[in-house]
Amino acid sequence: MSGRKGMTHYDAEIKRKAVRMFLEGHQTYAVIAKELGIRKAARIKVWVRRYRQEDVLSFHTSSGRPRKAEAEQRDLERLCMENALLKKIPYRIAGTAAHAAQYRVIYHSKKEYEVKAMGIFFGVSRAAYYGWESRSEQEDPDRDRKALVQEAYEASHKIYGYRRITLWLKQKTYLGHQS
Repeated sequence: MSGRKGMTHYDAEIKRKAVRMFLEGHQTYAVIAKELGIRKAARIKVWVRRYRQEDVLSFHTSSGRPRKAEAEQRDLERLCMENALLKKIPYRIAGTAAHAAQYRVIYHSKKEYEVKAMGIFFGVSRAAYYGWESRSEQEDPDRDRKALVQEAYEASHKIYGYRRITLWLKQKTYLGHQS
């Protein structure tokens, strides 16, 4: 529905009749408006001006932005992107809280698609993605400690839990003051 609330829309036939009456009968806009039941005489003036510019009594011309062509194109591009992303990852990742996996897919696909569009698809914000990206580029501060924990786990033939690994690391004096 176009126009504002309370706005009256006139048929093309009434518009043609009003223009003909003005051009042929030399009547004023107000007289024609009253005779045809048109609320504002200024509308007839606009119709006459349009007729003089276009030399056609066609009142079906659309003005403004094209409605469907651009929207359909955007929707098609969005669906193609979603289809390509779904081919790259299992669906369960897209529906769960496995954000790191989603961020990795966005990272590897950001040359093909917009980060904003992929973020909307996965339900993650751009700020969260860029935060993950900056953190992933930094060196892990706990890398050495993780290697020691892995070494202790391997030395126990993969049977020690966190309590025994902690004791083992303290005996080796690797932990020091850190917990």
